Amino acid sequence: MTARREVKLHIACQGNPRAMRVSDSPAFPRDWTDFQEQAEWILPEGDGIKTVFVQVRDANSNRSAAVNASIRLDLNTAVREWSKHR
Repeated sequence: MTARREVKLHIACQGNPRAMRVSDSPAFPRDWTDFQEQAEWILPEGDGIKTVFVQVRDANSNRSAAVNASIRLDLNTAVREWSKHR
């Protein structure tokens, strides 16, 4: 669970990845970018379960299968935690 829309993705894969794309949708509307083992991502607005999709490709344009991970966004968590410690 997170109380922030800004998250850091840690991306691990085998082989020699050259590019990647990240999306909130398995349709990947975004373009490919240079591969990074860590990437900043902003989750969509609103509390609830958020799913992030990642796909990588190598220098020969071979694509990996898309993988995903989910996290629960609760923007009020920090306020509740702070209130409990007052």
